[in-house]
Amino acid sequence: MHYLALRHLYQNLITKKSTLMKIFIATLFISLSIISCQKASNDTLDPTPVPPVTKPDSLWILDHVTAASNGDGDSFFFEYDSTHQITKFYMPYAWAKNSPCFIFYKNNRVSHIVSDFKDPNYGVLKASLILTYGTNNKVTRVNYKSPLSGLTNTSPYLSDLLDGKVYYEYDSLTYSASNQLQQLYHFGPVGLEIKPVSLVKFYYPATTDSVFNKLEYYNFDVNSNPVLYDQLAITTNSYDNIFYPNLKYYCFVRNLTILSGLGTTNLPYLFDQPSTVLNKYLSFSPKTIATYKVTNNWGSYNNSTTLDYSYNADSTIFTGSKQSIATTVTNYYRIKIKR
Repeated sequence: MHYLALRHLYQNLITKKSTLMKIFIATLFISLSIISCQKASNDTLDPTPVPPVTKPDSLWILDHVTAASNGDGDSFFFEYDSTHQITKFYMPYAWAKNSPCFIFYKNNRVSHIVSDFKDPNYGVLKASLILTYGTNNKVTRVNYKSPLSGLTNTSPYLSDLLDGKVYYEYDSLTYSASNQLQQLYHFGPVGLEIKPVSLVKFYYPATTDSVFNKLEYYNFDVNSNPVLYDQLAITTNSYDNIFYPNLKYYCFVRNLTILSGLGTTNLPYLFDQPSTVLNKYLSFSPKTIATYKVTNNWGSYNNSTTLDYSYNADSTIFTGSKQSIATTVTNYYRIKIKR
């Protein structure tokens, strides 16, 4: 009912004597007036503006790492492309600086990695690892190509899985329904067959967690049964793993550099050389290691260890160590660049 019509009706009725009718009409008039005002207010109210989402105009990238003299990893230098993805890394030691590794990308993810080894007799040898992805966009298999001379980084051989020249050893990864990495098998020759020769199991606090808290390493006996060999329990802190995700698959690079002739290499994660073979798999952790405990029956150093971290005043150096002991200090040097 229109506001003016209601007002006219009300004025006519108040001249009558019916008190009850007066009360009813007055109540109706007031209620409809309130509803009319609320509707007018709602019709003119502007929605709250949503501020635009903007990316920072700069970002931090890792320039180089100086590893602890008593630590579990090596020093490295890194190079990037125009999209700030790592394309080259190498160790600065005299025997290694002329034998770099190169990362190649396809569909915005790592497709293969090439390892150079400068052999005094055969020149530069190049070997590679090739990643295969599953429907979950996770790596499900890692294959290797043996070192050859006379190649360039763009030689088809280094990324070809169908040429019949794939190395016989490979790695296989399995995931849970929630995409947690659960098992990593390494396959190699057992007699005349290719079978699992090692297994790494990943454990998580809950099925929804992305950060694991324990690793187990198994060998296989003559009957192909897994036998527990090593355990590494960890806790993590709020710091992001400074190598993640660019070097998430570095545990396979270690296999690659052995194959190429360069030898064993490792990223520095634990700073006091614990007796474990599981430290290389910490490349899969999105967060930095706060504490760890090694358990096995063969190691000479299985102590529980607490690790310390800090940034310098301008955040260009991230430092990790075992309780600030000088021989365990590892420095990660960062630079800020424009996007």
